[in-house]
Amino acid sequence: MPTLLNVTNQFGELEWEATFKKGVKDGFERDYQWRGVQVKSEVPYQNGKRNGEARYYKPDGELRN
Repeated sequence: MPTLLNVTNQFGELEWEATFKKGVKDGFERDYQWRGVQVKSEVPYQNGKRNGEARYYKPDGELRN
């Protein structure tokens, strides 16, 4: 069963999250900006290894090239 781990700042705002299966990353790792409501980056993982292309977003939420 997957486990979602997240990190918040001192104000309770989401800064980072990742999904783990059996103790290793499996799913997306996400960094957040702007008080935890906007994704800054997404990195896919499978069985603890990067799997696929990372996505990076501009402050306005648009995908960077």
